[in-house]
Amino acid sequence: MQMINDYNGLLIIIPTRNRSDLAINAILSVLNQPNCEEVKVLVSDNSTDTKDIEILYKFCQETRDERLSYIKPPEPLQMSKHWDWAANQAFKKYEINHLSFLTDRMIFKSGQLKELINIVKRYPDYIVSYNHDFIDDYKKPIKLVQSEWSGKLYQVKSIQLLLLSSRASFYGLPKMLNCITPRTILNKISTKFGNTFGSIAPDYNFCYRSLELVDSILHFDKAPILHYAISQSNGASFARGIVSKASSDFLANLGQSDFCSATPIPSIHTVGNAIWHEYCTVKKETSSTKFPDIDMNCYLNYLGSETSKIINPELKAEMQATLSTYGWKPPVESNELKSFTREDLLLMCKKLLSPSIVWNKIIMILITKLFIKSKHAQPLVLFLANNFGIMPPRYIDYYFDFNTLEDAFNYVNKFPKPSYISYDGKSFAVKRLGNDCLDIPL
Repeated sequence: MQMINDYNGLLIIIPTRNRSDLAINAILSVLNQPNCEEVKVLVSDNSTDTKDIEILYKFCQETRDERLSYIKPPEPLQMSKHWDWAANQAFKKYEINHLSFLTDRMIFKSGQLKELINIVKRYPDYIVSYNHDFIDDYKKPIKLVQSEWSGKLYQVKSIQLLLLSSRASFYGLPKMLNCITPRTILNKISTKFGNTFGSIAPDYNFCYRSLELVDSILHFDKAPILHYAISQSNGASFARGIVSKASSDFLANLGQSDFCSATPIPSIHTVGNAIWHEYCTVKKETSSTKFPDIDMNCYLNYLGSETSKIINPELKAEMQATLSTYGWKPPVESNELKSFTREDLLLMCKKLLSPSIVWNKIIMILITKLFIKSKHAQPLVLFLANNFGIMPPRYIDYYFDFNTLEDAFNYVNKFPKPSYISYDGKSFAVKRLGNDCLDIPL
């Protein structure tokens, strides 16, 4: 592989708006990473609240860490324009060859950044994407949701990721907030499109622009970052069909009411349709043959699934009525027996005849029932882990209840979920990305 982006450090840009407390958590999660002294942090404060501005500026000044810098645009900007402004400031201020964004609702897990840096050092010309876990703190008790991971590194063709997007599968996509990107690719995007980030959603806009330019990316099948503060999430507000401070601010600064105008059904305002807006926008801008037409059946079913989760009953009924005019039909539960292929039956037999699979299933059922019925189960598991080094089983983390975010942070850092490869020898990532992705050395 020809290397034109020698690793000379990593710059992490943290864009924030009126969430100084969260931004501080994000900053510390980077600065406190062990063996990552070469990593720089650039905080770009797009806040309108005077108190938030004062708190964050004071924190950055008093931290007195030469790795940390604070900037603020001359005036508040719409999200994509802010990301683009911050990127341009970074290009002027630093000569670092690799950049990433970390939103203020995200933190790096303890000790996870060095692993990413080692990958970038070995493959400096590639975009390296990775997964993220999340803490569901929308209501009490707080839940920790950790994804399955293998720790493997895969090379994935951009045409495969675009095909999956057209079929409503968005796994593994590089969105700048979950990837490390060579500066040269960011420069190519800016040269071709006139800016690095544009349109409505800067993360997915970057994603589809970058996939149009590169032949493949690397996907690290692990979740080194964690996102939380769901009640302050703009996307979560749209997913529930409710108005929040974050979503109101987003729409007020958008400059247009219809932010899904490039999609087949612009009036459906969901997270999925916003993603497709960016897909369709870049497809139209580039006229690239790499972008398949959207699979309308997958499109309608995905939007239908999203609308089913909307809390507002009037909005939910309105959106589903709109989808029905395009041919969408609500799913109907059927009591008919599923037809099995020969491969299905062979796989079922393999499961039934595998002692390890059967034993693990029995343990999972017993522990699950224990957690559901006993309030002492979680303290017991944590006592054994803290005092005797007996790690909690990987499949019970969702049954844990946390009273505070700090408790959830401490748990995920102290007891990370172990890696997992399924009974058929495939990682979850391969099942989502397809068998064509190439397993490459770390």
